[in-house]
Amino acid sequence: MSDGRWHDGWRWAAIACLTIVATAHAVNIADPFGMDFVSFYAAGRLALAGTAADAWNLARHQAMELTAVAERMGMPFPYPPFFLFLVTPFALLPFGGAALAWTVATLAALLAAWRALMPGAVRLAMAFPPVVAAGVIAQNGLLSAALMGGGVALLARRPWVAGVLFGALAYKPQLGLAIPLALLAVAAWRSIAAAVLTLAALSLASLALFGPAAWTGFVELLPLYGRIATQDLVGWQKMASLYALARAGGVPDPLAWAIHVAGAAAAVALMLRTWRTTDDPLARAGTLGIASATISPYLYLYDQAILLPAVGHLLARGMRQRTAALLYAVPALAFAMIATEAGRLPAAPLLTLALLALAWRQHLAATHRDGPRRLRTTPAAG
Repeated sequence: MSDGRWHDGWRWAAIACLTIVATAHAVNIADPFGMDFVSFYAAGRLALAGTAADAWNLARHQAMELTAVAERMGMPFPYPPFFLFLVTPFALLPFGGAALAWTVATLAALLAAWRALMPGAVRLAMAFPPVVAAGVIAQNGLLSAALMGGGVALLARRPWVAGVLFGALAYKPQLGLAIPLALLAVAAWRSIAAAVLTLAALSLASLALFGPAAWTGFVELLPLYGRIATQDLVGWQKMASLYALARAGGVPDPLAWAIHVAGAAAAVALMLRTWRTTDDPLARAGTLGIASATISPYLYLYDQAILLPAVGHLLARGMRQRTAALLYAVPALAFAMIATEAGRLPAAPLLTLALLALAWRQHLAATHRDGPRRLRTTPAAG
């Protein structure tokens, strides 16, 4: 689908969103403020100083953050030590330039993966509010979407490379829980092997370079993020999980978990059925993104960049662009509510729920129309 087939509204939306991201970074370079990237930057600076393990020491990490921005951010570094391999080079730059370089690099990676999945639909990607949110605060949602989308796009043609990308996504393990299930469903053994070897190599290299104290610090910090996901430590309205939506709505904890698990089961079932019945990378990436966003109780708006292929696939299968615009309005509203601290109910989970329902409807309609025969559009993944 070429850009020429998109309504001009998408072009103007993409331009407006790119302007928002560029403005945020221009302001940040002139007067550094609290972008989430400060967490990555401080960890990288500590690694450059030879004290990498301090990245998981809350007091020392925050002290390093204060050398970059003049406000108390309190942004911990909840990533495994091998994520330092990626963020440390950016710490060689001044904070504003580093944040801009990070955003440009990860956005370029996302667009490269997106072009492989849905050529000519750049406007759709640039106007997607979770992509904008990740760009404005220089978060890692663009990187996650690039690794997941790129892995699916390369699965049939370059299974070993796809596995490397999936293995690298372990830097954010809560987003990768559905990947082994998807790969097992299509017996993608080479990609599974590559993912395991990549994770092992990254873990051993980080252990050798940063020492066991870094891994100990990472493990000791994990319970904090469990409490953030389940105890409203940062505000339910900032989160994008089904569990957070239920809890913010006053649902008791056991019932909230039941709702979350039911949603996750529906999403995983859709993903498995899709992966087994079609080799279309866009369809597979779409359902993998939905399953990944539904499984994790720890999820933010910028993480929902992985849902972009789901929107693209629905459009490719005939969804009206007006409906897509309404879908985009949901995370845009969530972005505005978070920025203005308005309301206590999170709007972001509604995007995941809407896409799950629409994708199931499309899948069932296609199954009824085409019958049980397997639809192959690419060679087997191996």
